[in-house]
Amino acid sequence: MIIRFPAYRNYENAFIDSNDAIMALLVAAQLTGNFLEEHPDRTTLLPDLFKRVPEIKRMNRSPEDAANILAKSESYLANMAIVYVLAVQQSYMNDVVDFLRDYGYEVNAKNPKGEPATIDAENVYKAIEDCLGAELDADLLQQFYFVRRVRNRITHYGGDPGYKLRHERKDMTLSNQEEWENRMGRSLKELLSHNRIELTSKELMGTLSLSRRVVIKVHDLLVTQVKRDIWADVVVQDYAERNTVRFKNADRRLKHIQGYASSLYSGLDLTKDELESAIETHLSSVEETSI
Repeated sequence: MIIRFPAYRNYENAFIDSNDAIMALLVAAQLTGNFLEEHPDRTTLLPDLFKRVPEIKRMNRSPEDAANILAKSESYLANMAIVYVLAVQQSYMNDVVDFLRDYGYEVNAKNPKGEPATIDAENVYKAIEDCLGAELDADLLQQFYFVRRVRNRITHYGGDPGYKLRHERKDMTLSNQEEWENRMGRSLKELLSHNRIELTSKELMGTLSLSRRVVIKVHDLLVTQVKRDIWADVVVQDYAERNTVRFKNADRRLKHIQGYASSLYSGLDLTKDELESAIETHLSSVEETSI
């Protein structure tokens, strides 16, 4: 059961928006490509076919040329989209760290030498594991870290796989490589066998799925390891911020919050006593702030 606390809701909205946009671009390219391939007149230029598209003049090509360009564009779209997908992921992880710290947890990271370090995309998962005293799925994280390294090679090295990335592929367990191929539709060996990494739509879909899976694992860790009284405080504060007028109604406040908890936080099964205690704590903190 998903607990839709504020940070998760923000992530979910961003993920849905990015997923919809990526799907729209992929489908639009494929639909247009199919239309152009079937167009009987190979001499007409695109501006004459799509007169209502303002920017079409920048692609003054024949349908055949344009169809070939669109066929090649999928890898460029996938390479660009993976950067945004991982940015959405990292934004959520930053929010998780802030969430834990806001409720009194110490979230710290260390560099490979064991020295204190700033939390970043590379060490944030270990920092959360250490903070909550529980572990995430190691195989899942290994695949996700590899996706991040692929993204880095695309962003900073023009897609050149490099020796190190190929070496890391060999260090991955056979079962994990097989799981990668099942998820992405192509083996890691094949992905890295060329001079330039060119992702496909299947690998983009696989990255979306993998990213989502990691988020769910982190979510589940929070649900099971964060103290129940803190979750009760989260529910009350969340409700008070989103329903300021109703929260002031003392006679029906508890009933409204119970309904809110059942709607967005049902998997926690918070009791009446837990919510009442959280309400008292929240009211006390508000009174102290207003003095």
